[in-house]
Amino acid sequence: SEPHEVLDVVAALVEASLLRSETDPDGVERYRMLETIREYAEERLAASGEADAVRQRHAAYFMDFAETYELAELLPNSNQVLALLDAEHANLRAALTWLQDRGESGALLRLAAALGRFWSGRGYSHENRDWLERALARDGAALADRAKALVALGVIQIYQGANQEAELSLREGLAGCRIVGDALHMVVALIGLSGLAIMQRGYGHGVALLEEALA
Repeated sequence: SEPHEVLDVVAALVEASLLRSETDPDGVERYRMLETIREYAEERLAASGEADAVRQRHAAYFMDFAETYELAELLPNSNQVLALLDAEHANLRAALTWLQDRGESGALLRLAAALGRFWSGRGYSHENRDWLERALARDGAALADRAKALVALGVIQIYQGANQEAELSLREGLAGCRIVGDALHMVVALIGLSGLAIMQRGYGHGVALLEEALA
């Protein structure tokens, strides 16, 4: 549908009280529905035979959304973007769940890896670790996505005090990043490994890792 047609349909649903229009604290207008209406709509969608196609489009949209804002904290409007990610958290979880249930291993890891920095930075570390470990346990992911996911997992494991596991994750992730040329996550892995080395009193090694990251 054209954008104006979609807006007309949404406006009609609001007028019929099937959707509610609300404005978030950040000024973004969002649309919500009552749980009973959502459940009925899900039943109708399943009966239509189009549920898989709709959920596929939903997952594709939120894959693009997550990758667009993957480095949210580095953007000039970082607070607004992080608030937007928080607001879409339920949709992101739904996309992950659908990809997992469908056995879409590559896409599942790709989406989980894209959310790694957001989740760990916003205090969702336990949930993030769970998704990353489940996704990494499956075959079929691209090396670039696997390397990035391992680095994200290693950082979370450091936050949780699982230093030995973190070192293994970061080392494997670093090796993958070197192969695919992912400089950003290579730096993240090197900084993480340097912190682990310094905690273990390996100051010289830690400084050498930081110097490599700086270079």
